[in-house]
Amino acid sequence: MRLTVTHALSARFVEIAEPSLEEFRDGGVLVRIEARVPDGGSFATVVCSGAVDDPAPSAEVETWMAYQLLVATAGLPIAQQRQIHEGWLIVETVLQRVGKALRWRFSLVGDDTVFSSTQLDVDLHDGAALTLTPLLRSAVAGDDMARIGADGLRAAAELISSAVEQPLAHELWRESWNLRHASPRSSLVVGVAAAEVGIKQLIALLVPGAESLVEHLPSPSVTTLIRRVLPTTS
Repeated sequence: MRLTVTHALSARFVEIAEPSLEEFRDGGVLVRIEARVPDGGSFATVVCSGAVDDPAPSAEVETWMAYQLLVATAGLPIAQQRQIHEGWLIVETVLQRVGKALRWRFSLVGDDTVFSSTQLDVDLHDGAALTLTPLLRSAVAGDDMARIGADGLRAAAELISSAVEQPLAHELWRESWNLRHASPRSSLVVGVAAAEVGIKQLIALLVPGAESLVEHLPSPSVTTLIRRVLPTTS
C-alpha cells in the first residue's frame, strides 16, 4: 500500500520568481513541495504532499490530528482501515511541520489553519486505487503579500531536513495576528508574549552562554530589553 496526502498551503498573495519543485525524505515519508501559478491565476499556489509505503504504527505521531479526517472506508478490511489511519497520521505529522516551516520562512499570511485543502489517495497492492475525502476546513483570506525567490523552496527543504522548526515566538505572533479581530485584548497579550520570547531568544543567540539568564530568570520589560539590552549585544 502507498498512501499519499496532498495539501494546498493556506497562504494568500504569493508571488514566485519561477515555478519550482523540491523533493526530499523526512524519516520514511517522501515529501514534495511545489510552487506554481495556476492557469489564469495572478498569484501562486504552494502544494505540499507526502507519501509513505506500507505504513506501520508509530508512537511518534501527533494523535490529536486523528479527528481531522473523515474517510469513507466502509467495505475495507479492518486491517486496511487501521493501516490507512496510521499512514494518514504519520504523513500528516510531517506535513504539518513542513507547512509551518514554509509559512515561517517566507512570511506567508493566511488562515491559522496550515492547509486550506486536502486530498488523500491510497494505492492498494491489488492495483485498486482509493480517493478518500478528508474533513473540510474553513478558510479565511489573508491580507498581506508574500514572495518566494527562485531558490526559495530549495532553501526551505534544507531547513526542514536539518530539523529546524518554526520558532516559538513566530508561532505566538501568528496566533496573536489571527486573534486581532475576534479578540483584540487576547491578541495584544499574546503579541506582547511573542515579542518578549523573540527578544530573549535573539539575545541568547547573540550572546553565547546567556540563554539560561534571559530565558529562565526574571527580566526587564520588552521595551527595556529592546532599548538598553539589545544594542549592547549586537
